[in-house]
Amino acid sequence: MKLELKKSSDLLLRAKKVLPAQTHTFSKGYKSFVEGVYPIFAQRAKGSHFTDVDGNDFIDYMAALGPIILGYSYDSVNNAIKEQLKDGSIFSLPHPLEVEAAELMSEIIPGHDMAKFTKTGSDAVTAAVRGAKAITGKDNVAYWGGGGVWHDWFTIITSRNKGVPKSLRNMIKMFEYNKIESLKKILDEDKEIGTVCMEPMTFETPVNNFLEDVKRVTHDHDAILVFDEVQTGFRWALGGAQEYFGVQADISAWGKAMANGMPLGAISGKSEFMKVFDEIFYSTTFGGETLSLAAFKATVKEIQEKKVIKHIFEMGTKFSDGFKKIVKENEANITIEGFPCKIKLGFPDKDGNDSLLIRSLFCQENIERGIFFWQGPVFHGYSHSDEDLKKTLNSVEESIKVIKKATQHETIDKMLRGKPMNQVLTFPV
Repeated sequence: MKLELKKSSDLLLRAKKVLPAQTHTFSKGYKSFVEGVYPIFAQRAKGSHFTDVDGNDFIDYMAALGPIILGYSYDSVNNAIKEQLKDGSIFSLPHPLEVEAAELMSEIIPGHDMAKFTKTGSDAVTAAVRGAKAITGKDNVAYWGGGGVWHDWFTIITSRNKGVPKSLRNMIKMFEYNKIESLKKILDEDKEIGTVCMEPMTFETPVNNFLEDVKRVTHDHDAILVFDEVQTGFRWALGGAQEYFGVQADISAWGKAMANGMPLGAISGKSEFMKVFDEIFYSTTFGGETLSLAAFKATVKEIQEKKVIKHIFEMGTKFSDGFKKIVKENEANITIEGFPCKIKLGFPDKDGNDSLLIRSLFCQENIERGIFFWQGPVFHGYSHSDEDLKKTLNSVEESIKVIKKATQHETIDKMLRGKPMNQVLTFPV
């Protein structure tokens, strides 16, 4: 089914004249999808679906890059925002919601008793790292994770590092997940590392007490452990992956799903670490913006009362089981890994390397059947239903059949009706 995309195409021409990269978020730009096949602009969304400017409807598994955990335009969150809007969104003094939201963070994050809010997960990670550097007096960072846009200190090691001081490159060292010796080696060799910053999990599960060992080795070297929970927070558990795995970081960064799509990030930790923010200059005009804080409180309440995370795990498990069954029945070379709350699909080529070309064909075939996949993980939310799942797996099956046929005849590129996806960035470089 060929989608009607005229309004999207017209808007793209206008955007190219006035908006660098056509969007404020690289991963949402038209080059990140199959150009000429995918919609380019969304118009509205509700629950697990969104509608583009041409009126095409899609079951969404991108979740706006992860923030949508309950569902788009979720009623109780909308109502909380509307009620607060009657009193205003930002003021010349702090608002009680700033205290209430910090108290709530302290209740739901195990072992943490202070929190500070910001607007994005990237800001939160950068602030956490700055706080750790201030505590230790050491500039260098040991890092592991899936990568992101954590400002200059991280961006220097990516392929989009133009404009970032080259001197920062030597300040960040990468270690390997589930290999504690790789972290120990870095810390032994570089005495100027005072911060270990990592995502507690992306797709690979920690084994052999890896996270516990990371915390022990970090503290043995007088460094501060920072967990980047921007993606894992509120999905693995209400208290993030550190609650799920039972390992608390010294300072943690949060974002994405914490306010179901409203712009909010946070830094939290024990007061002995968090009090450094009394001294360092991390201050932002909109950190205490009340509409997002009201949305945060409403989102947490829904997660607690509706067993949201249980539903997400159940839907993710059903999707994974169904996907694996289809792959096996069709003898297709496609992989699936990760957790039910964050699933990774792999499309190996004949050499075993993940193929963006094959992924592009898979996504093309699904988008034309009303299923919105992207380059990143599959995110389920509370609004995804069994009906959504049935339609999705039917689409996946048809798409895999197309891929298998195209692979056998080596016609992947010819089967694409648009330009292949482009990767936003690579790292390290």
